[in-house]
Amino acid sequence: QVGLSAVERAANVAGAFSLRGDFDVSMKRVVLVDDVFTTGATVSECAITLQKCGVEQISALTLC
Repeated sequence: QVGLSAVERAANVAGAFSLRGDFDVSMKRVVLVDDVFTTGATVSECAITLQKCGVEQISALTLC
């Protein structure tokens, strides 16, 4: 993602994430941990995927 604009970053990760078919996250609470939060494209795309799978609550934590 380094060197890409915010729009390019979002496009680069669009649809990039999925869950294994046997991993049930419905009604769960999830914390996403990312090492760097620049535009939030990666965390946002992960959150979208988790929401579609029925996750009840999504939080994000960045450690740098």
